[in-house]
Amino acid sequence: MDFLGHRSLRAGVAMFAGMALAMGVWALSTQAWQLGTFAIVYGLFYGGWVALLPAVVMDEFGGRNVSGIIGILYTSVAFGTLVGPSAAGFAFDLTQSYTLPIVASVCANIASTCIIAVAYRSRMNRVRISSGGAGARNVGSDLQQQQ
Repeated sequence: MDFLGHRSLRAGVAMFAGMALAMGVWALSTQAWQLGTFAIVYGLFYGGWVALLPAVVMDEFGGRNVSGIIGILYTSVAFGTLVGPSAAGFAFDLTQSYTLPIVASVCANIASTCIIAVAYRSRMNRVRISSGGAGARNVGSDLQQQQ
């Protein structure tokens, strides 16, 4: 994944969008082959994110504390793993359907897609400004106009 460089955030956007799309398929599934399609597609996108996360952390935070940051991020998944099944079961008991937890998961993945997209845009602006690209010239000309 190192060859992706700053594009790793763009790939992260694709991973979360793919997971949201796969969960949408799950919510609409009525046959076994549809659930199988969900499982394969979701597994590919989730596995892609797990493989991509260290590259994203390295790009955004550098190498100094990368192992600690990755450890915290992977450990935080344990909270969802602990609470998620019980919460989904509770929602099923209330509604006799898993639609609510699935839709909540779709929404969480869409929110994650948006957060990663904003981070990607911010990253590209920082790179453009620090490399003296068009963004740096615009900032400089804006400062001159204000003075």
